[in-house]
Amino acid sequence: MSTEKAKKSTFVQRIMDRLNGGEVVRLNKFAKGLRSYVVDQIDAIQKRIKKNSDRIEEQEAELISYIETVDQEKIATVDGRDAYYPEYIAGLDTIFDKIEDLEDKKKADQRLLDRRQKLISRTKD
Repeated sequence: MSTEKAKKSTFVQRIMDRLNGGEVVRLNKFAKGLRSYVVDQIDAIQKRIKKNSDRIEEQEAELISYIETVDQEKIATVDGRDAYYPEYIAGLDTIFDKIEDLEDKKKADQRLLDRRQKLISRTKD
């Protein structure tokens, strides 16, 4: 009879261990899913950073082109030059604003990327 009781307690203990282990299994599955989700986010953020870097380069090239290209007809006379200054500066400001906006987005994405990479580095495979 003691053998039967030992079998029951072993059986009950195994069931309890499995139930208690269920929490660990769920947590491990969650951690694995979270890691996969964060890795996907990292990939998306890196693509956005690359895209914004490319767009910044394009805007910088446009800025150089704009600086080098002055409307010769508008500056042919003194009055034309005086009237062209605000227009020219406004064009420069528009390009500078685009560049600054893209740089801000890139910096924000870089901060987010750094946080996600720290999270990944703290989790195990």
